[in-house]
Amino acid sequence: MSVDGRAELRFQRVEAAWAASLGAALWPSSLALAGLVDKFVEGKSVLELGSGLGLGGAAAAQAGAARVVCTDMDDELVEMLSSTGDAYQLDWCDDESYLNERFDCVIGADVAYEASVVPDLVRATLAHVADDGVALIVGERKRPAMRALLDALPSDLTRALDYDMERVVLAEPPPPPENFGIAVLAYAPSRAALDGLLGRLEAEAPSS
Repeated sequence: MSVDGRAELRFQRVEAAWAASLGAALWPSSLALAGLVDKFVEGKSVLELGSGLGLGGAAAAQAGAARVVCTDMDDELVEMLSSTGDAYQLDWCDDESYLNERFDCVIGADVAYEASVVPDLVRATLAHVADDGVALIVGERKRPAMRALLDALPSDLTRALDYDMERVVLAEPPPPPENFGIAVLAYAPSRAALDGLLGRLEAEAPSS
């Protein structure tokens, strides 16, 4: 798989998890996240929430992140992720599973899939993002949970953006139809960090 023209990323399929876990598939929002991380993770520590197969974390590592930690609640996916890097089992509902560490960047794709998970997702995000760090959550615009997440995060420190799916380069299957919408939620504990993140996200890609 090639994302925005970068070197190929390969993923193994976890057979047992495939039938039982939504995290064992690559979803369009994961591809969008992978296409965005190179704008803001270079030299930073990165935590991926709900990693699944770890595309966001792999793209962050490829984009020059200083450290990448992947997390998921599914123990089999965590075991698979551990074979290529740092990975931990993290249950947003369980404070005791939280990592005793804060990160420059907290990222996630398709983690706001049901409104019921939003309070715990917000708690886990705020617990792991550094005071001068940023968080970027990507998901399908049509999901009510994305609106719930936007409403749950501090309004003065959160911005919603659309993602142009034409920037995602995907060999197979073909890209989603034009009416498929991806929403990007950007959050930072400080206004300066949020403004910096938005500036990098909205910057034009350098011409080749």
